Order: sequence, then structure tokens, then C-alpha cells
Amino acid sequence: MSRLAGISRKTYYSHLDRTPAEKRKAETVAVMKELQEKEGFTLGIQSMQLALRNRGIRLSHNTIARFMRENKLGCVIRGRKFPPAYYKAMREMKSNLPKNLLNREFDVKIPAKVYVTDITFIPVTGGWRYLSVIKDLYNKEIVAWTMSSSANAELCVRTLEILAGKRDLNGSMIHSDMGATYTSKAYRTKLEELGVVQSMSRKGDCYDNACVESFFAVYKTCCFGKDRKKFELHQLGWTDVFFRTDAWIEKYNTTRPQRGLDGLSPVYYRMLHPNGRLPALPDNRFLETA
Repeated sequence: MSRLAGISRKTYYSHLDRTPAEKRKAETVAVMKELQEKEGFTLGIQSMQLALRNRGIRLSHNTIARFMRENKLGCVIRGRKFPPAYYKAMREMKSNLPKNLLNREFDVKIPAKVYVTDITFIPVTGGWRYLSVIKDLYNKEIVAWTMSSSANAELCVRTLEILAGKRDLNGSMIHSDMGATYTSKAYRTKLEELGVVQSMSRKGDCYDNACVESFFAVYKTCCFGKDRKKFELHQLGWTDVFFRTDAWIEKYNTTRPQRGLDGLSPVYYRMLHPNGRLPALPDNRFLETA
């Protein structure tokens, strides 16, 4: 009989001597195989558990996992997008992120040395645009900005390149939050090429970059004025938003007075104090001399 069936005698007798539990297991595995084949081997452990429950079979999570493992009934899983070495390098890079060197010291006395940067969402007709800015903390001037349809590393790198075309950035510092664009390899590599020291906000602490967040609040209020509601409801076109932004940032830099700049605009303040603001020396005229 075993020769006709093409199986060994041991296998033949083992099937004859099955216990009721073994028979139930074999029946369950047969149902699981049927379900996987029907679904193209896409059922995970939880999905299999629910499917079996609909068939009147109740098993624990661990039992189903063991049955699937023993009978090669695992589901097809999503493969890695990149090789393992890539993910290892990304983990190492993120474990060595820059510290918060700025530490909320927003009052800077030297021009063209300390910058802050961030990205904000811009609602436009049919979707979103993203505005990236770099601000010089010395005179609060927006020294570079650009817009894109994607908030990716390329947007931040392009903003850096715009600034590098105007100023020598070697030895300066730029501060940002811990967003994925600023921790990306492309952005950090660009900073190294330009000789820029990177500083980052602490995780989940928006106040560490409050000077840019406050600028965005002023921008969205003042740039669109009475059309703010249309702006928020995505009723302004992309080109309209772009040209309004261009004109308003020019106005912000050249004519908008700021209390922290002695009532002057950022550009005018830079022209009056091109070499920085040194702290006042103590007045010794009234000190008694020995």
C-alpha cells in the first residue's frame, strides 16, 4: 500500500495513528492553506485569525503563528526599498545629529554669521506649496527664500545655494529644527561643502526656532491681508501667491520697521551698522580715581 502511494511505511503508519488533536491541527492547516491560496498569500497572523474565526475556528495568535511558520504559510511581506547598509548608515547618521548650539540666543551682534531656517505650508488652488526661508539673526533679514511643490531636501539645498551665491558662508552657523529635510544626507553634505556649522532644535521643542515661526505668522497675516480667508481656503493661485510673497518679503526687508532694530528696517539697519553691534563700554567718567 505504501509503495503504491509513494510514501514511506513510517509516514503511512503515523497517519493511521493520529490523535484527535493532530487530526484537528491537520484540518486547520488545510483550511489555512486554502485561505492563503485564495488571497494570494497576503494574510498576516491577525488577518488569518479573523478569517479562521469566520470559519468557526478559534485559535490564539501564537498558535496561528506557529502553524504558519511550520507549514510555510507566511504572507508576502513588503521588501526593503534600499539595501540593509543604507538603513544602517541612516541610523548612524541620525544618532550623531548636531546639538542645539544656538540655544535660543536670538540676539546676535555680528552680521552674516548666524542664520536660522525653516519651511512652512502654503495653501494654493489645488494643493500646497512649501516656502523655505533663511533669516540672518543679526538684522532679522530674510536673506534667501524659495518655493517648491515638495518639502524635500532639494528645497532646502536650493535655498542654501541662493544664499551662498550672495555671501561667503564659510565659518557661519545655521540653525533649524529636526525635520527630515534638515537631517537628510544631501542637506548636511551641502553644509559641509560650504563650511557651515549646523545647529538643531531639541526634539519636539518649537521654541528653539521661534524666531522663524514668528516670521511665518507675520508673513501669512500681512502678506495676504484682507484675502487671508481666500488664502486659507486654497482659493489663491500658485503664481499669485508667489508674486505676493516676493513683493512682501522685499517690503519686509527694506521698509518694514522693527522695534528690535531701533525702529529701522532690516536692510537699513545693516547699512547703518555694517560691522556689527558691540556691547556698550562702561562709562568711567564718574568713577573715582585712586
